[in-house]
Amino acid sequence: MIALDAAGGNLKVLSNRHSARSLYADFRGGHVIDWSASDKGSLLMSRSYVPENNTGTNILN
Repeated sequence: MIALDAAGGNLKVLSNRHSARSLYADFRGGHVIDWSASDKGSLLMSRSYVPENNTGTNILN
């Protein structure tokens, strides 16, 4: 999911990034829950969570 300003610039990625350790591919990105958020330039959205396989790594989550 991406966002643009009214002029078509200022591109921002709103979806979570996926890594090579993701257990499955999820292309949904999330859903907008509330378009009329109180702060200018913000909205309320949900995001999909994809668990990762981190067996054999020393990285903490």
